Amino acid sequence: MNEFSYTITSTDPNDYSRINVNLIGPFTEQIEFMITNLTTMCSFNVLTNDDYIKISYKDMVWTIFMYEISEIDKSKLTVLLNDRFKNIWAVGYGARSRLTIGTDAPFVIEDMSYNLSLVTGFYNAKFPIKSTEEYCYSFVVEHFQPTKFTTADYLEIDGIRNYFDNNFEIVSKYTLPVTLQSLQPDYMLPTQLVDETTIVNIRSNKDFAITAASPLLKKILKIYEFPTKSFRYSYTDAPSSGYFHLTPMLYLISNLGIPHYTYTDQNGINQRILMKIINRFKHGMPIAAFNIEYYSTINTSALSEAWFQLVDANFQPVKLLSPMYISAVAIGVEKKTEKIYLKE
Repeated sequence: MNEFSYTITSTDPNDYSRINVNLIGPFTEQIEFMITNLTTMCSFNVLTNDDYIKISYKDMVWTIFMYEISEIDKSKLTVLLNDRFKNIWAVGYGARSRLTIGTDAPFVIEDMSYNLSLVTGFYNAKFPIKSTEEYCYSFVVEHFQPTKFTTADYLEIDGIRNYFDNNFEIVSKYTLPVTLQSLQPDYMLPTQLVDETTIVNIRSNKDFAITAASPLLKKILKIYEFPTKSFRYSYTDAPSSGYFHLTPMLYLISNLGIPHYTYTDQNGINQRILMKIINRFKHGMPIAAFNIEYYSTINTSALSEAWFQLVDANFQPVKLLSPMYISAVAIGVEKKTEKIYLKE
């Protein structure tokens, strides 16, 4: 037989993303080997019990561990981190959809595990990361009902009163920070969304006070005495948006793959790739990926100690929670030899 087809399955519940197998092949010295498709369920551990963040705070070093979770988004990540931080650090998302970690005193993020850096957006950060000090006033908006602002509404900070310049359409809890930002453009207004609660922070690099507000803004901000002064606040923002469902692509690497060079800045990584999978996954749904890009010409003897590993875009193994099924084909080829001609 000059052509073999295979269905290869992972069976180890502790590591469904890896397969070690002894394959038989065509009776030729070399073969062309190709993965035709990969099928599994979209069920990955995005965080495990080994994932952690290490923070220096008030002359102490805290190492805080996470727990296993396979489905996560902004709201779930905020709840998780606030729970693990025990109200020492507050966590939320700002207007740029990037994670913010803050507290009442300077702190340093010393280190973070790989998986946690992916979901939080710190994956390209250089540790240690020192917090930034600013002044802040926070207010909680619970069950905010859609509200219409008019030109009579205003917010006054340090005696500078700014009115709305037009009659806004209905403002929801999601657009409230943007609406307030238009009133006081010199101040940052990132938000934290936790379930039905919106926490808005008015931030500045100098001390400030809210000196007046229209009746509607008084009710929303829950300020009934003026002036209301800001407080010192230390925070750090994640430099990137987080990956909640692994990286945008995955690879299937193997000792049967072809050399593939991936460059980050000036640093090249050589991995032997058999397949690239674009991440359009939805949790709990099947993954069916097909390959028309990669194939390799290898010695047939390599099939006897074949291994396959599913990794993310940074070639880090993923934690797959259901079996992986791989279909492949091997076609025997004649080994090419060079002919040498000698002149008489």
